Amino acid sequence: MKKIHIFIFTAISIILILLYTAAGTADIAFLDTFKILAGKLNSSLSGFSNSKEIIILNIRLPRVLLSYISGACLALCGCGYQSVFKNPLSDPFILGVSSGAALGATLSIVLSMPNTFLGLNITALMAFFGAVITVFVVFAIYENSQRNSTSSLLLIGIAIGQFITAVISVLMLLNQDNIKDIYFWTLGSFAAKSWPHLAVVSVYFVIGFCFMMHNSKNLDIMLLGSQEAQYLGQDIYKVRRHILVITSLLAAGVVSVTGIIGFIGLITPHVVRIFTGPMHKKLMVYSVFIGGIFLMTADTIARSALKFELPVGIVTAIFGAPFFIYLIYSSKREVL
Repeated sequence: MKKIHIFIFTAISIILILLYTAAGTADIAFLDTFKILAGKLNSSLSGFSNSKEIIILNIRLPRVLLSYISGACLALCGCGYQSVFKNPLSDPFILGVSSGAALGATLSIVLSMPNTFLGLNITALMAFFGAVITVFVVFAIYENSQRNSTSSLLLIGIAIGQFITAVISVLMLLNQDNIKDIYFWTLGSFAAKSWPHLAVVSVYFVIGFCFMMHNSKNLDIMLLGSQEAQYLGQDIYKVRRHILVITSLLAAGVVSVTGIIGFIGLITPHVVRIFTGPMHKKLMVYSVFIGGIFLMTADTIARSALKFELPVGIVTAIFGAPFFIYLIYSSKREVL
């Protein structure tokens, strides 16, 4: 992994963050945006209207940074899932994380819970606990099943996810006044997100990234196959369980703040793997950069392309769905 490549991706990320912070319905020039940001470091460069500074510093900048970090988290989760399941079509939501989070958020909305609890957003808390409980239910069923294969874990996750989706549908039918709020949450959005949300997701990212990088060699060994990994002294079931639990918790943390944003964890690792190869240290680092840039770009399009704001999940789906079809088509051709 060459330092020059890391420097280039870091520079591109910083430039895009500045450009996207300047983008929006409010007409603020890029140079003014740069001066406002620089003014936080050098007071002699300040002097802009209070409204412009509020828009840049309190609305756009934290939102752009949050979308970048969230994309990095989901891409990192995708690396873990695709490696464990040995399937490029796996994504961070395949074990029911998104369904559990949606159920928690739905309960918060239909029960008209207070907006905050101990200073924390109650909908985000309910979404997080819903996702975490779902993951542990899936693993509890898996651990007590007679088949300890990744395919059985995958099927259990899909079944639990479908069951939860059915429960959510019933709740929506019984609470039709809340359908719009529930549906909008499930599409994902960075609207009204601020510095505290960024701080929370950043903590998730740092912990998840350090853990995944620490286990990069274990993931490389798993590429050799179960028997070969065991011959090398690796407890493959323990490593698999730890990777899936940590990445699921990381995905749950992101989803609880942003809502459900699909395709980032599916597309990013697959694309990056084409250029970096399967070694996980490179794969995860570059996936973090590409995932962050991808979601940050999608969110900028969502809030700037039209006169009204689109949920970012719609934009990622517009780009992700065709690529997903391409993956299936490519896999079919390889089999033939």
